[in-house]
Amino acid sequence: MNLNALKLTALVFFFFALSSPYKAKEITIKYLKKEVTLHSDKVDYPKLWKRIERKDPNSDEMLTYEGYDFNEIINKVFPNAVIEEIHTKAKDGYRLKIPKVTYLKKNHFLALKVQGKDKIYNKFFNTYFRWRPSYLLLDAKIASPYAVKSIELKETKLENPILLSASSETLPGAKVFVRSCAKCHSHKGFGGKKAPKMKYMIRRWKNKMEELPSFLRNPQEILKRKIQMSAFSGTEQELKDLLTYLKTI
Repeated sequence: MNLNALKLTALVFFFFALSSPYKAKEITIKYLKKEVTLHSDKVDYPKLWKRIERKDPNSDEMLTYEGYDFNEIINKVFPNAVIEEIHTKAKDGYRLKIPKVTYLKKNHFLALKVQGKDKIYNKFFNTYFRWRPSYLLLDAKIASPYAVKSIELKETKLENPILLSASSETLPGAKVFVRSCAKCHSHKGFGGKKAPKMKYMIRRWKNKMEELPSFLRNPQEILKRKIQMSAFSGTEQELKDLLTYLKTI
């Protein structure tokens, strides 16, 4: 290939790069130290993937979206998350904080495909926007963020006496307790009422704490009877952290 041909090829490539919109295909969701990636060019969770028609909150058009029910996908990838706030970040750096009360409405949709649309009209600003890599359709009065490239699930110590009272050494285990145990067992006035308070449970195991890990992993087998208690499904490190915290109760 001669020099003129190389120049022509480079010029065509440069023009194509400028004129073609960037089509990001990934979005990351982060909770604590764990991070997952969702793709628009492949289906990561086929059983949860959905195709819906909904009135677009920004354009008022009836559009067809593909992706995930937001609450369902969060519960799938982070089943024990204690979420107080959700932070989204767009490609242009725009950030949005979504409060817990909005998240709990349970009718949000994370769109990774919008049929026939590279851009969507925004009636509020009278302009079009590129929605990729994802478009979070919120069932709320706040704006639905588009071009979202990352989502971070935030937890906070506010209004949680268990986390507030934990030391730096026991805080990891206290967080595990809030995620995995507090749905049924209460402690310091926080938690469910389906099972005895945690302080009473710990009294039962006070003289046999070495058996507690096996019980938490398989309560039915250890007690040799059926009880309404789910087996602890966390990692070995999470179990170790939890036991460190329980010993302080």
